[in-house]
Amino acid sequence: MCRRLLLAAWLFAAGCSPQDNVTGRYTHASDPGEWIELRGDGGFVAQTAAGSSRGTWERHSEDVHFSAPAAGLSQARLSGRFLLAPGGDRWVRRWPSGHYVHERHSGYFLDLKPDGSYHYARGPNDHRGRYESEGGQVTLWYPADGSCTKSDGGPAVPSPGLCAFRALVHDDRLTFYRLKGPPEQQVREDGEELLLETRPD
Repeated sequence: MCRRLLLAAWLFAAGCSPQDNVTGRYTHASDPGEWIELRGDGGFVAQTAAGSSRGTWERHSEDVHFSAPAAGLSQARLSGRFLLAPGGDRWVRRWPSGHYVHERHSGYFLDLKPDGSYHYARGPNDHRGRYESEGGQVTLWYPADGSCTKSDGGPAVPSPGLCAFRALVHDDRLTFYRLKGPPEQQVREDGEELLLETRPD
């Protein structure tokens, strides 16, 4: 009993709790409009197409139990940066951040960091910059002289003094794409896919 009290006092003094490493927003891997936020005070907020819900949550080993249904869930299992629903749905913490790697070429990867910065490496090409996400679309911005917007080598889009790569994220796949055709009749042309590497962050 004394040991448990000492451990609790130490955690309180250190300003952390056993739940700190799992708190944050978990976004549905297939629908970025749906999310569950586990708060450090033991409360949760969930948002789905059906509406929002609130309640409390508790962690028991690798399981999370909700006092009221959170996005339809009464419980879920923690696995690295994922919250796994009994039916197989996955919720990703800090979506869309993660390490995405090409299936056959490990030197071809994209790191989307939680702070909004990224590192994109593809052979001799190495880009670093910031990214924005809206819905399932991710835009990677990087400083450039504009020449990349004239190339057929990548899905670049013009912007004053900047270039960008566009990608769609769905489940554990990130697909680069570009828009082709006249402004009013553009069609999406999908490019290479990268897979989210499942690892704790």
